[in-house]
Order: sequence, then structure tokens, then C-alpha cells
Amino acid sequence: MIAAKGIERSEIIMAGDRLHKDIAMANNAGTDSLFVLSGDTSRNDVEAQPNLATYVLNDISKIK
Repeated sequence: MIAAKGIERSEIIMAGDRLHKDIAMANNAGTDSLFVLSGDTSRNDVEAQPNLATYVLNDISKIK
């Protein structure tokens, strides 16, 4: 789908609050990921698994 739309992987970021679903999907697609700490995973959980998410935010209210 990415190739069909003419979009570069570097132009995509997948945001989600589930490490093993949303962030795993981004990793499998070869895109950056933004993990939002609004789910059941803590910052400590994310830090215990380095290189899993590209970016981590406490919530999405800071995104413009």
C-alpha cells in the first residue's frame, strides 16, 4: 500500500498505545513509531525494551 500511494516510509509515523500491536506493526512496516503512554504500558516497560519505539510521549495533547 505504501508503494502504491507513492509515499516514502520516512514520511510515515505510526502512533499507538500498544507496544506489541501498534508499535510492532510500525516496526514490521519499516516506519517510525510514536508510543503514547495512555495504555497499560509504563515508561519503565518501554525503556526495558530499547529500540522498540522511535518516540515516546506521555499523551498526545502536545502534538500539533
